[in-house]
Amino acid sequence: METISDDKPQRTVSIWWFLVLFLGLLAAGGYAVIAWGTYDREPTRELPDTPVTTDASAATTSSTVPVTLVDGSPAQGGIVEVLGTAGDRVYLFERPAEFGEEPTLSVVPEVELTRAEDDRTLTMEFGCAVSAGSRPAMLRVTEDPFEVNLTPVVTGPRLGESCAEGATVGTTTVVLDAPVGTRRLVIARPGTQVDVPGPD
Repeated sequence: METISDDKPQRTVSIWWFLVLFLGLLAAGGYAVIAWGTYDREPTRELPDTPVTTDASAATTSSTVPVTLVDGSPAQGGIVEVLGTAGDRVYLFERPAEFGEEPTLSVVPEVELTRAEDDRTLTMEFGCAVSAGSRPAMLRVTEDPFEVNLTPVVTGPRLGESCAEGATVGTTTVVLDAPVGTRRLVIARPGTQVDVPGPD
């Protein structure tokens, strides 16, 4: 019996073709990386620090409001604040820094009063009281249709040297809401102790 063989010639595909293709692709990829992946980039610039400048005029801006009298004129004689309203005003004077370090006393001193020709402007000279280091502290002015009441006050160290006879410690000028006219001028009794509020 004749045997028929199914054996056919077998094709052998060489692996060398795959190896050559793989190496070709690898070479192309390497070239691409070299050509485009490592090009020289523009160096990064560091921005210099922006200098900070300060406007001296802005730094020294002050919100202090000038102290004025009833007629709009600037306060004088050490007045640093005006409290109250028409008919009852309190004028506060600058308080020396050393007064905060020692006991003080505030009293009404002897005063010399001068009326100006307008009959509204009063100039007051404060006599020394308490001690030689005393200073004007307050002046309260109250007005009504019949009287103008003045309460001048000086503050001084309790344990300071005695005042020299006739010594004065300051002068100030204030303007009334209305001329004195026929009203009485009344000054508080010297030696009266008074509580003085501190400036805001």
